[in-house]
Amino acid sequence: MAGLASVVRGGVAAFITASVAWATLCLMRVEGNVGAPLGPDRLVAAAGLAPGDPTTLRADAKRALKDRPVDGQAYRLLAQVADAEGNPAQAERLYRVAIKRDPREWVAQMMLTDTALSAGAAGEAVEHLDAALRVAPFIGSDVLTAFLPHLSDAAIRDAMAAVLASNPPWAGSLMTALRDPTVQADHVEALMATLSRLRPLNETERSVRIEALVRLGRPREARAVWFQSLGQSERRASSDLYNGGFEAAEQAEGRFSWRWSSQPGMDIAVDRTNPHSGSQALRIDFSGRPVELKGPEQWVALEAGIYTLSAWTYDTTDTTRPFLWKLSCASGTQLATIELSTVKPPKWSQDQARFEVPPNCPMQRLVLSHASRSMEERRLGGSLLIDDIVVRKVPLASAGSSAIRTQ
Repeated sequence: MAGLASVVRGGVAAFITASVAWATLCLMRVEGNVGAPLGPDRLVAAAGLAPGDPTTLRADAKRALKDRPVDGQAYRLLAQVADAEGNPAQAERLYRVAIKRDPREWVAQMMLTDTALSAGAAGEAVEHLDAALRVAPFIGSDVLTAFLPHLSDAAIRDAMAAVLASNPPWAGSLMTALRDPTVQADHVEALMATLSRLRPLNETERSVRIEALVRLGRPREARAVWFQSLGQSERRASSDLYNGGFEAAEQAEGRFSWRWSSQPGMDIAVDRTNPHSGSQALRIDFSGRPVELKGPEQWVALEAGIYTLSAWTYDTTDTTRPFLWKLSCASGTQLATIELSTVKPPKWSQDQARFEVPPNCPMQRLVLSHASRSMEERRLGGSLLIDDIVVRKVPLASAGSSAIRTQ
């Protein structure tokens, strides 16, 4: 609770102190319009305010209540005075009066959030937090960051998930806060798992859950969460490697889909003119400018075992160095490298490699690269088509690592 309390009673108090003259003017302006001070406003204009002084705050609040007995901000000021004077019970009572008079009294809502947390009232704490964030979105980042350690409490997670299920306007700020690598990944996963049981996760929420599972060293579960978000046709195009035939119309969102991007001198896109099989392949066109090929690439989550990686290529480039498929652990340890065939005259050719995934390598990265060593060797022209990339698990009896080329 210390983190949130420091934000509420420290950060918020500093904000109030810095702007006390403005805040007091607002709460005492009965007319509510701009212009010369009217009614109780002239008390503010004439007062030599001492920011943060309990006596002054109490007097200002009482004078405001004399003219406007239902003023929630005035009750909040009286609650702050009681808080500062060491009377928490009186402060809580007055904060509750403040939000009853004015539900938009976000400072009172935040103070009651902290009070509810201290009392172990998870549902009430999240209710006040939600109310404050809805009317004062500018406090979202700091307050949510301070609130995150409380996600260790299952009751808090359940209450938070119940509110998130209704898509509150501050949900995006929470997702941003949850991405911080200093936030405990098990708390994030537990919250998102609870939310997923209440309603389907949206793309951002699913991404947050996937990243948490990856940080927990559970990439196969992360991939399963991602896989369930795919449409039926995309699921059919997936196995241990997603969309190896590039039959999906577009790149799917998420860590475990193909990733590629064009750059000056190189254009990458699916192509229907000459696939090896199916209706399309991936085509990379080079214009003769130096390029550094980094992709297409895809993260996979192969369990420990022995596999075969195979890929078909149709190469009409003018390269003097080979293209390479490289598979490595997330740690960078190399598992397999396939040097792609260059056949003259060009035709589709298949290259394969057998490799073993060790137990300490739960997540892997497959990427297409080029074995260029100089700027001149990076100057490529022509086209490269790739299709039907397949990863298959093989029996343990076939252990070993060898490269096989089929034309």
